[in-house]
Amino acid sequence: MLDKKYRPKGFAEIFGHKEIIESLKNLFFNKNNEVPHAYLFSGPSGTGKTTLARIITNLLRSADIEEMNIANTNGVDFIRDINDFARKSPLFGDTKVFILDEVQQLTKEGQNCLLKLLEDSPKYSYFILCTTDPQKLLKALKDRCLVYTLTTLSDKDIGLLLRHVINSEGIDLSEDIINLLIYKAEGCPRKALMMLEQVKDSKDFGNATKLLADELDAEAEIIDIIKGILYKKKSWQELMIMFNTISIENETIRITFANYLSGCL
Repeated sequence: MLDKKYRPKGFAEIFGHKEIIESLKNLFFNKNNEVPHAYLFSGPSGTGKTTLARIITNLLRSADIEEMNIANTNGVDFIRDINDFARKSPLFGDTKVFILDEVQQLTKEGQNCLLKLLEDSPKYSYFILCTTDPQKLLKALKDRCLVYTLTTLSDKDIGLLLRHVINSEGIDLSEDIINLLIYKAEGCPRKALMMLEQVKDSKDFGNATKLLADELDAEAEIIDIIKGILYKKKSWQELMIMFNTISIENETIRITFANYLSGCL
């Protein structure tokens, strides 16, 4: 998948977010700076929060990495387990890095427990929090972190990203299709590359439009499955058949599920 293949591995490969990148480069490449132990990246899905977290992990030269999605477990016991693990010396390398995605899903008690850990974190442990909804986080927790807010990219940056990948892959697309991708990406680099994957063999603008419309239909199918689960309108056999007929990338399924269920809750 193009979005996986072209996921940035360093600051130089990132399109957009210039001020944030310059700030992080100054922080990590200036030997006079003391590197903070806690970071918070906020912004819409697909804008690069987890990517930046992984780049920072590489800069910290950590081989001991724990990456967790809080949407899967959000209680105090989970944070206490992290607390116990964080206080043990690294098995490999000099540091431990914890990447906590969708951290806004933590309960209030869980956030308070995490706050205590950040206030008294071991010198070899680093924490990178990612959220799509920073308003749900305790102010005290945000105050303990170096905060960066990511926004959707401009059409210009999305266009530069798409053309970079198109040229690197030797893809032949008309300007009309490229402009359609820029428009439908809505500033999200991951979405832009996922849609490019769908239309990369298209020579006809009308065909590309249909393929991208199919993607939207597929997301609607996912929501139908969620409703079938929530309201028990479908048997498990029927739900499995619906799953097997969806032609959409697994990460999009996960994000659609998480966002819809979060809205329900």
